Amino acid sequence: MVQVVLSIFGKVPEEFVGFVLSSLDRVYSSAADLEERPAFVEVAIYETSGRLLEFLVSEAGELGVSAVGLHLVSHEAWRGWPRIHVDYEKLSQLDPETAAALVVHEAVHSLVHGSRRYYEVPLGALGGGAPHEVELLYLASTAAKDVEVHSYLVERVSPRFVELYAQYSLRDAPGVDCSSASEVLALAKLVAPCAFVDCPQLPARLRPECSRILGELLGALRNLRDSRMDWLGKSYALVELAAALTSRSSEE
Repeated sequence: MVQVVLSIFGKVPEEFVGFVLSSLDRVYSSAADLEERPAFVEVAIYETSGRLLEFLVSEAGELGVSAVGLHLVSHEAWRGWPRIHVDYEKLSQLDPETAAALVVHEAVHSLVHGSRRYYEVPLGALGGGAPHEVELLYLASTAAKDVEVHSYLVERVSPRFVELYAQYSLRDAPGVDCSSASEVLALAKLVAPCAFVDCPQLPARLRPECSRILGELLGALRNLRDSRMDWLGKSYALVELAAALTSRSSEE
């Protein structure tokens, strides 16, 4: 069993702490037969979003991390072991099912992406390290790792969590315009759950330029779902696909 090392920053109700721990257990209880799993996961719950942001910015500055996102629940392994961060202030405002889905999603990341190598992305296959290349591979890697998380949940826990995660993430779909490779990769991350579960609400939420590439994008995500490539190979494949889709759109 994976040991949870819990830290609480500020005043967080015991009921909420218990909710987080029970959500984590839904995942960690499914991992007994995994050959590679962490011995422990650090879990930190923060009373406020500001307190969480302060910690992440401080850590990123000390460790030289260039990409920091503020999410309701997040996972990283910047120091070499898995850590999950929970924003009590914002997560407690969601309905319990959706909140549990977000915790469960990051718990799977801590199982299958719980070492530093998943956050140190080599750029050699892209031919360099220009800023736009760094951004593209970073975005692609987040989508590729999410594909692996959704696959784990469907196979070992419950597809219901993937459905709930899709409903939550697709709220951001109308803001994606698919005008560049980075926008296409942003869409890939948002629609990745839909390669595993039905998303009947998806087409109505997309801009026309995104609707035109949706079929091909979902087809590629399903191929990655069934592929034996590792997360990095999947990331490179997504970068190439995004570039091709963007180039084709500009020619139309």
